[in-house]
Order: sequence, then structure tokens, then C-alpha cells
Amino acid sequence: MDSAKLYQYLLKNKKLHQSKEVTFRKVLLKMNALPLQENLKKFTHTESCPIRNVIARFSSKWSVLVLCVLAENDKTRFNSISKAIPDISPKVLSETLKNLEADGLIERKIYAEIPPKVEYSLTDLANGLMPKLYGLIEWALENYSNFQH
Repeated sequence: MDSAKLYQYLLKNKKLHQSKEVTFRKVLLKMNALPLQENLKKFTHTESCPIRNVIARFSSKWSVLVLCVLAENDKTRFNSISKAIPDISPKVLSETLKNLEADGLIERKIYAEIPPKVEYSLTDLANGLMPKLYGLIEWALENYSNFQH
């Protein structure tokens, strides 16, 4: 059974939900218990891989940093984000903001002023993502020394 079928099976049989009974680890354990050939297949179905297709939307280093800046500040302007992440170029920041907006993770509000004022903020979708990202960031902080050369 490939991961998409396993995912559908768990959903159908009410074994995959947000309760504390079924955790992501249990799902991974079930996936890892598959024979090697089936285990390899779960990565080959690119269109139906929720992990690959969702995480790819926000997994660039710039996207994560932008999301963290916006999480710490309710509404933030482009220059403030740029100052918070000084090593990102204006072009890359602009592209990152556009991609995050297209994916529904941030909102862009334009005020009818001269000069135009634009503010960025997290959507409810991104606010739901942030606790998970904070867990990853916490792990990164705890293990940072393991990755230094």
C-alpha cells in the first residue's frame, strides 16, 4: 500500500484525525512498516504526495524567515521585513512575498495613500502552521551545534 492509499485508508477508517490518539509518528511507523518496495513507492507519486506538495510551498529558507518575522509582528511593511532579514535581496523578498500570498499564507493589504502603503500579515492558515514551525525551529536551536563545520 503506497502512502496515498494508506492516507486515504486512515482517513476513511477514522484513524487519521487531529486527536491525540493518532499522531504523525504513528502514521510514519505504519508507513515505515511497509515492505521496502512499497515504502519506496510512496515517494514516486508526486501529484498525490501531501507532504511534498504542501511543505514545498513554504520550505525555502526565505519563506520560513518571512513567516517568522510576520508571526512576531502583526502587520509589517516591506522595508521592515527587509531590515529584519538583511541578507535577502529586495527582488527575492518580493518574489517570496508573492509566492506566500499566492499560497494563501500571507495577506497583502494596500492602503489608498500617497505614497502607497502596503502591509503584510499572516492568514489563519499560516497561523495554524506557525506552532509546527516553532517546533522545528526549537529542534534546530537544540541541534545547531551538530551541524556546524
